[in-house]
Amino acid sequence: MDEEIPGDKNFSGAQNTRELSSFLKLSCYSTINNNFFSMSMMEDDVRDFLKRIVWTVSSGFLWLTITLGIGAYNDLLVPNPRISIGNIIFYIWGVGSLAALIYMYTRIWKKKFPHG
Repeated sequence: MDEEIPGDKNFSGAQNTRELSSFLKLSCYSTINNNFFSMSMMEDDVRDFLKRIVWTVSSGFLWLTITLGIGAYNDLLVPNPRISIGNIIFYIWGVGSLAALIYMYTRIWKKKFPHG
């Protein structure tokens, strides 16, 4: 009735403590390395520059996805036989939202960098 579990013979409290100790050292080492590459350890100028790049790319991609998604879903991108009121409203919205996006870009990038 007492079946032996493979690997159960060599189990001891000391071995378990050694494994736990090596695991904690490894997890502590990986935490230090992860913090080394995180943004908290970067210089402020580099962090600010990367934030600007991320905001610029992500907001531009979001604008493009929303505009093309609405236009393609509602068949407003290309006027089929003739231009309709829906096409005109979509083009006005597209130009207006593009102007807002460009304004947002100028607000993001207007702060000068220390090097120039």
